[in-house]
Amino acid sequence: MKPPTDDALQRVSPAAALPAVLEDLGIDPGPVFEGLGFGPHDLVAGARVPFAQALVLLERAGRLAGQPELGVRVGVRNDHRCLGTVGELMAAAPTLGQALADYVALQGGHSQAACSYLVPMGECVALGFGIYDRQAPGTDQVYGLAMGAGANMIRSLTGDAVAPLEAHFSIRRPPNPAVFAGLLGTEVRFNQPQTCVLVRRADLSAPTVAPDPARRDELLAALPVRLGLAGQSATARLRHVLRPSLSLGDTSLAAAARRLHMTARTLGRCLAREDTSFARERDAVRFVMASELLRLTELPVGDISAALSYATHSAFVRSFRRWSGMAPSEWRAAQGR
Repeated sequence: MKPPTDDALQRVSPAAALPAVLEDLGIDPGPVFEGLGFGPHDLVAGARVPFAQALVLLERAGRLAGQPELGVRVGVRNDHRCLGTVGELMAAAPTLGQALADYVALQGGHSQAACSYLVPMGECVALGFGIYDRQAPGTDQVYGLAMGAGANMIRSLTGDAVAPLEAHFSIRRPPNPAVFAGLLGTEVRFNQPQTCVLVRRADLSAPTVAPDPARRDELLAALPVRLGLAGQSATARLRHVLRPSLSLGDTSLAAAARRLHMTARTLGRCLAREDTSFARERDAVRFVMASELLRLTELPVGDISAALSYATHSAFVRSFRRWSGMAPSEWRAAQGR
């Protein structure tokens, strides 16, 4: 099975591809959209689906289809063009690496419930996606959508000169892993500590198909205001950088402040004004990540502790017991896993 051709790609919001996928599978969309206040006909160009409703849509669709890869099927009908002007900015970049960096820098304007990030992984760079605001059914399908669209971004931006090396999923190995690989057109690994697509570092210098420096400058000046990034709270901005920081093992206040172009003292004061603290926000993101990995994967608890950058396994167990009232292994068993 090959990834869809360019003609099959959607140029609108990623969720807009869902009705077409359901139609291809012979599934009535009625039960999927029931009670949400909108229907398939409302998913038009420029439509924005609230994150909570996207979770419901994809969870219902995956359950009705009986397909853990349903989110991937939706995702691979998209590429950077589904992001509107952010996708236009990516296309105007001179290289793949700059296009992905621009996307990551502005993604917080699209969603404050999840983040996209770039982190080094050996000879590769991971384009990752993480949910840090919710623990609900449907997250695995959202991750599939993100990986499908992410893999296509890499291909379309470079005119198929670059393809993802691998795709990693923080979910259990499904009964049909070959379907994931066929849809994404690359090797797929499951039970991983983060959900991401890997690109060789050398490939980041690949030129984009149609760079446009003047248009890029124009969009870079306008988009932060248009997306409301300047008005975001310090807490929202911090949470957006915390998840990749945990993956990199750099969990200090000073490191987070550097990523936000602030001093540690200034960041601490801003958070205090918003009635929170760095430690509290770091714990919140760690709890979501830990809960996801315990619920969705078969990773040993020790590996999850390492993925969250804890110095010791016992420190992670103490923290998780404080958050949930149970040890990680007990919490996992209570989820029926």
